Amino acid sequence: MNDRSKYLAKNTAIFAIGSLGTKLIAFFLGPFYSYVLKTEEFGTTDLIFTISTVIVPLIMFNLGEAVRRFCLDQDVDYQKIFDISLITFAFGTVVALLIFPIAGLFPVIAEYRLYLYLYVVLFAIKQICLDFLRGREQLKLYSGSNILYSLLIAVLNILFLAVYKMGVEGYLMAYIISEALVIVFVFLAGRLYKLIRRPRIDRQLARKMILFSLAVVPNSLLWWVVNSSDRVMVTAMRGLSEQGLLGMGAKIPSILTLVNTVFLQAWQYSAIREKDSDTKDEYTNDMFSQFVKASVLVAGSLILVVRPLTWLLYEKSYYESWQSSIFLLLGFVFMGVSTFIGTAYYVEKNMVGNMLSALSGAIANLFLNWLLIPKMGAAGATLAACISYVIILVYRHIDTKKYQNIKLIRKDYLAMTGLLIVMTVLNFVKGYAAIGGMAAAYLVLLAMNYSYVKGIVVKAFGEGMKFLKRLRHRSAEQGDAK
Repeated sequence: MNDRSKYLAKNTAIFAIGSLGTKLIAFFLGPFYSYVLKTEEFGTTDLIFTISTVIVPLIMFNLGEAVRRFCLDQDVDYQKIFDISLITFAFGTVVALLIFPIAGLFPVIAEYRLYLYLYVVLFAIKQICLDFLRGREQLKLYSGSNILYSLLIAVLNILFLAVYKMGVEGYLMAYIISEALVIVFVFLAGRLYKLIRRPRIDRQLARKMILFSLAVVPNSLLWWVVNSSDRVMVTAMRGLSEQGLLGMGAKIPSILTLVNTVFLQAWQYSAIREKDSDTKDEYTNDMFSQFVKASVLVAGSLILVVRPLTWLLYEKSYYESWQSSIFLLLGFVFMGVSTFIGTAYYVEKNMVGNMLSALSGAIANLFLNWLLIPKMGAAGATLAACISYVIILVYRHIDTKKYQNIKLIRKDYLAMTGLLIVMTVLNFVKGYAAIGGMAAAYLVLLAMNYSYVKGIVVKAFGEGMKFLKRLRHRSAEQGDAK
């Protein structure tokens, strides 16, 4: 294994450990929520978190993105970056006070505005701290912090919802307390407290970081339109109960986002390293092929079982959420591929191209939401998101050719996409013929990727045997020492 592969594999493994823990905890909390929260209550909590995701970039200028990216540059001064972060956070905390009068205008969230404010402020500083860790490549601590965060959320939610029956307020309190405790942990374990001093602002660096961040803000807002505005529109058009179905429908697809996120987080570091490599395109296409195959196989497996899995895991009032899950599974494949291609924007610090690609998807998403939500409810919102991801993918493929030459239009990619679409459609068809058709399509999908799956199994088996040999050797050495 060459150095570039070792570097990517190491980072992927670290992110996998952190993401696997967090996603599994979040996945298994889904059934718990379905039994302790009514669809309206879950819809309320999901709406509050959706609103918070659009507030944070606005009041903090999405500074975390700049912190992470500028920390990765050579000869960087971490102290200067940290000083700029603290000043920006202090400013954002004051601006966030506008939440109180504005949230008070909307009856659905008015009584929870204090929780919203606390969550936004704590989430913002936590993200800046975690992005600081990622920028300094303290990835083990970063992953460990995410696992701790998820464990705290799980424990506190069980305490507040199952034991004390606190409903929406208990759910929100669990997140707020978890945010605060993780911030304390990161400051201590990452020794960030050593960087606290009277800020001395490097104006030139601050200007570069803020310009980078400001270019990211529209992109974040546009991605919010693509990924989250449907939740606001579903609430307005169909009510909180339907919004609850939409929120729960995202739980099973989170398994696919685990695969995508783990690799893509690690790939950012490798892409920056490969920026000036003579074999960059060849290596990028090789990694792209492996990423596409992994995403398609995971999506196909989940599409095959999503209906029985939803019936098995969730309370019956949430069963219809499988329809949202179906379209999200298909859409997340396109989103993952577009994110991989869009890494070129991050490497080149071209946030304008990133923003314009998101704009194309946002416009399409708003129009499709308006068209589909009244007819299809939550499922219409996720179908709209799926189509929007395709539009973003096409835009980015065309626009990033000046940076990289990714071979997207290939017969095997088109065939695998077609099989996923067939499986998605057959989920809405009743009868054993449809079930047989889905199974047949899935088997073809497996056959197309036989060599890839075999390679993974063989490699995993080989690594497992090496691990066992090391354990036996270590045990033998300890026995001899005794």
